[in-house]
Amino acid sequence: KASYGDPQGLETLKEVTKAVTIPVFAIGGITPDRVQGCLEIGATGVAVISAILSAPDIPEAVNAFQHALGEL
Repeated sequence: KASYGDPQGLETLKEVTKAVTIPVFAIGGITPDRVQGCLEIGATGVAVISAILSAPDIPEAVNAFQHALGEL
């Protein structure tokens, strides 16, 4: 969202996960295709809102994220 500044990207996410000892969740612009990349660089998980609530088929969108997270 523009009011929060520019997207920070995976490199910044990686730096943050290495710099802190608390869980870090990726949020903003997360799609099922991006989930594994976030997790591989150290994110504890992902948070999604728009990708699910604005999807034409919400159950299908939830299913896609569950699959990407290895929950199916």
